[in-house]
Amino acid sequence: GIARIHRATDTRLDSIAFGCLLSVLAARPECRRLVDMLATRKALIASGVVLLACFAIRNEAFRETVRYSMQGLAFMPAFCVLFLRPEAAPKWLQAPLEWRPITYIGAISYSLYLYHEVGLLVGIRFGIGGLAIGVTAALLSYYLVETPTRRLGARIASKVAARRDVTP
Repeated sequence: GIARIHRATDTRLDSIAFGCLLSVLAARPECRRLVDMLATRKALIASGVVLLACFAIRNEAFRETVRYSMQGLAFMPAFCVLFLRPEAAPKWLQAPLEWRPITYIGAISYSLYLYHEVGLLVGIRFGIGGLAIGVTAALLSYYLVETPTRRLGARIASKVAARRDVTP
């Protein structure tokens, strides 16, 4: 059903694949022209039209099937501009992403992704503030698990790099 479409990896894999494809395109010199084409004003406008159409079409079969794939593809020009050609990014697209609250949400976004359903389920089950529970769980995870783990990984990586720099 709908819950499966929203949660199952196999129904969301295309969006991950689009990100992988964009990464491959960015890394390959022979694909530079395609990346440059995706990072144009016309491509941004076209992607905006596609996104608006995805939200405007009210057909349930469309909304629960190809809509998500179309949205993933439509975001590719914005990602090209923002991450691969930031000098070409229009200020109206780039400026909001530099706001401190937005960058903070970006920093904790993986934690929010991991725990948002916990908050929703607790909120539905017990009738209490699901959003507050999900955000609290995400913040605890971010500060107590993820941040220390990242620091440990950075220390290990620097020690490994230092060992590589020493010649026998």
